[in-house]
Amino acid sequence: QGEMLGTAVGLGTMAARSDRRLKEDIKLVGTDEGTGLNLYEFTYKGGTGTKYIGVMADEAKVNFPHAVFTMPDGYDAVNYEALGIEFVKA
Repeated sequence: QGEMLGTAVGLGTMAARSDRRLKEDIKLVGTDEGTGLNLYEFTYKGGTGTKYIGVMADEAKVNFPHAVFTMPDGYDAVNYEALGIEFVKA
């Protein structure tokens, strides 16, 4: 599956696959002050082992459904720009 970043087709915005089912080694590292969402450090299953810090789509969907969408493969992705959060390498 490789790294899960990319431009969401048809949305023209940077998005990250943020479905909990795609992640491993998940550790809570804080809370975003602007949204109140939990921030996690994690790696992607089948990826390069690179650690990232971001949100979980299932949590974001509760209060920010406009920022979460389902990709054609059935996994959820998050539009980080819509949340005002930066998706970063740890």
